Amino acid sequence: FYESSRKLLARIYAVSGREEKAIELYKGLELNAEESTDYAKVLFSCGYLSSSKKEGLKSNTIEGKYIAALSCFNLKEWNEAETLFSDYLKSNKKSNREYAVFYLGYCQYKLGKISACQTLENFSTNYAGHPLCYNAAVICANAMVTAGKIDEAIKQSCLALSLAKNETEKENAVLLTAALYEDSGNKESAIAVLAPYAKQSSDFGIRCKYKTALLYAGAGKLNEADKLFYEITQKHSASKFAEESCYRRAELF
Repeated sequence: FYESSRKLLARIYAVSGREEKAIELYKGLELNAEESTDYAKVLFSCGYLSSSKKEGLKSNTIEGKYIAALSCFNLKEWNEAETLFSDYLKSNKKSNREYAVFYLGYCQYKLGKISACQTLENFSTNYAGHPLCYNAAVICANAMVTAGKIDEAIKQSCLALSLAKNETEKENAVLLTAALYEDSGNKESAIAVLAPYAKQSSDFGIRCKYKTALLYAGAGKLNEADKLFYEITQKHSASKFAEESCYRRAELF
């Protein structure tokens, strides 16, 4: 009776947000599979990742293994996380499947596996509108680069650009897309991506203008490059790109 009371009280503490109190009670108790899973969740929420992983695996439940997978992910134990997320997705469990797919793809990317491309593409296709679709597209683009699939990488970066929810995401996607076009040898498309932002006087706009000037220089369009470098030195003299633009102008001719 005493042990049952401690287990019940531990669950009450966990549900009410008093996780540390719950952990104190869970320690030393003989727990069944479901209880071990609950304990793993509490440990994970408190950041005790190694203990959460151990308890999740000990539970031998699908949900417990998912908690263990999340713990491994946060511990950057990519191989074990990949295995556990794969096992979870092989089960009939429907909750958290979209997250498991995303995390699986990320693990595969960190491990340098080409399979990350397909996993993350599937995520974007099957879970369109999910908050992680932008992240999936960016990571997928980088995975495609690693796999030598530059055209597919560009498609993913363009997808990320269309999914950007704020200025930071949009700026990162613009720079990634422009860089990929440049790497593919398509400088004109890189310039076109930067063009709307290069007209702005914000820090990001100046950066895009500077990058556009570099692209013009690389394409042999020296007059266009010189014009933009000069504009940066005159209109944005306080920018960190002003001094660089002076040096670049001197190197053009």
